Amino acid sequence: MRHGGREPASVPTTSPDRGPIGEESGSDDLTKIAGIGRKVQMLLYGHGIDRWSTLANTDVNHLREILHAAGERFRSHDPATWPKQAQLAAAGRWDELQNYQDSLNLDR
Repeated sequence: MRHGGREPASVPTTSPDRGPIGEESGSDDLTKIAGIGRKVQMLLYGHGIDRWSTLANTDVNHLREILHAAGERFRSHDPATWPKQAQLAAAGRWDELQNYQDSLNLDR
C-alpha cells in the first residue's frame, strides 16, 4: 500500500474534461495548472483540494498559508493564478486555459 493507506489505481484513465485520473481516486490532475507540480499537488490533496472546482473556489491567501506551513521548499510557489486556471479547467475551457497559461510565461 502507498501513502494514506490506499492502493493506487493500477491503470490511469483519461477523461477529456479532467485529464489523467486514477480510476478510484476521483481526483483531478492539478498539475494541469501552471505552477503546480506533483509535490504541490499531493500537498493540496492532503488539504482536501483535489478537484479543479475546489481549487477554483479556494482563497489565494488560504493557498499561501498551506504553502507557507509546508516549509521552505513550497514557499516560493505563487498561487495567485491557480484559482482562475482551475476555473477554466473545471469548465473544460482548455483553449482559454492554454492561452492564459501562455500569457503567464510560467514554468510548470
